[in-house]
Amino acid sequence: LFRRANEIDPDHWKSLFNMVIIAGLNMHDFETAEAALARMEAIPDAREQIPQLRHALDQARAEHLN
Repeated sequence: LFRRANEIDPDHWKSLFNMVIIAGLNMHDFETAEAALARMEAIPDAREQIPQLRHALDQARAEHLN
């Protein structure tokens, strides 16, 4: 549903945010999460969310590798 929401409105950063959470933190699909995060970086309204989200994604990756 998040992908569909983003197809309808590519600037809907909340759907991308949720893709990072679900794909990266819950499913360990870091490729999908990184792609969504990269797309968020291009949306001005989403930029303040990125540092905290980046930290959470990096932490999930590190924990998954250990």
